[in-house]
Amino acid sequence: MRVPVLQIVGYKNSGKTTFICSLIERFVAKSLRVAVVKHDAHGFKVDQPNTDSWKHRDAGAAVTLVTAEEATAHMIDQANSLDESIAKISDVDVILVEGFKDADYPKIVCTKKEEALDLDSLKQVIGIIEFDAGIHGYHDILRLVSEEWFTREQLMIKEQSRFAISKRPLEPRSIQAVVEHEGAGAVVLFCGTVREWTKGKRTLRLFYEAYPEMAIRQLHVIAAEIGERWNDVRIAIHHRVGRLEIGELAVVIATSSPHRKAAYEANEYAIERMKQIVPIWKKEYWEDGEVWVGDQLGRSAYPDGQPNVGVIGEKK
Repeated sequence: MRVPVLQIVGYKNSGKTTFICSLIERFVAKSLRVAVVKHDAHGFKVDQPNTDSWKHRDAGAAVTLVTAEEATAHMIDQANSLDESIAKISDVDVILVEGFKDADYPKIVCTKKEEALDLDSLKQVIGIIEFDAGIHGYHDILRLVSEEWFTREQLMIKEQSRFAISKRPLEPRSIQAVVEHEGAGAVVLFCGTVREWTKGKRTLRLFYEAYPEMAIRQLHVIAAEIGERWNDVRIAIHHRVGRLEIGELAVVIATSSPHRKAAYEANEYAIERMKQIVPIWKKEYWEDGEVWVGDQLGRSAYPDGQPNVGVIGEKK
């Protein structure tokens, strides 16, 4: 599941690092794991000439890792965008970013009175700190970020993570986390996998296509129907598209409820309704051929041999 990302931007010596360190201390005091991404406009060195790792890199190693009891350094001789850097981070609760002022994430601007920072050119500014003699607004914004903003971002990300059509491998544990809460006495996790044999025929692999925008809308419809039947059930559904090999996850459905019966029943209801109303199509590859089997109930026929909606949701 995605985690909240906050940028801290400003000119050199404007107080960015001071504010980030204060935030880190607050988050860590709440037992949260924090990652920091820093943009260095002047270049940096994490290695010294003639060390073993320097020699490895000098000889042409694309990636070098140095690990010891207290730390690990991962060195790659290439630049990463902010989004690429964030994508490499896992197992944290919040990501703080120093710099990358043109990126489109919520941001705090650190400035001095005499500085003329062009605020109109910055996206998603949620607070400004003037690091003059009085440090105007410092503690108010520190509290705003570490409490109100973080809680709000967590809730928003959790809601947005309930339903997804994904080209990436599915992660059951993160999908389960979306529906977990203190009042849940039962959590049911359904993982639909690609099987090798169907009606006596050996399947080599599958290929799923979807109309993502409509599929997400229909998943919301299913959630609303479940809410009418089991009003205390929370649900999350992720479906994979693209090429899937035998054993890979095609769909994950997580439901939670104070009682197990409702969680079981809602989960089963969801997969059956998905087959009926969600625009996802499946192509099977066998040892002796391949065919679009129609909708997920296997009922639809395609005169031209394939569905008329592409994998990225654009009509063909």
